Amino acid sequence: MKTVLHINKNMLPIYIDIDGTLTDKDIKGGNPIQKRIDGVKKLIANGKDVVIWSANGTRYAKWFCQKHDIHPLAILGKPAFCIDDNPRIRPKLRIIKPNWLENELRKTN
Repeated sequence: MKTVLHINKNMLPIYIDIDGTLTDKDIKGGNPIQKRIDGVKKLIANGKDVVIWSANGTRYAKWFCQKHDIHPLAILGKPAFCIDDNPRIRPKLRIIKPNWLENELRKTN
């Protein structure tokens, strides 16, 4: 089933993982997937707020973004947990498969 996601400039930031999403392995040290990295860059160029994060920590995420010339709104390690006054706002955060980045890039080229 194809994932359809309508993105507008007023939406909240899009959080994108590195390992297994922008690389071919879900652990540190995978090979970059250039089509997906280009998709992230296109989202940013189109004015979308993108946050890059990694379970391998903030330092690694910053290194990856610098190496691949990605300039997101923020770069951070994945959180251990979140503290919020209203946890019901996003009880079932929507998770999109990584190949969506490649499809998004194809739509606008």
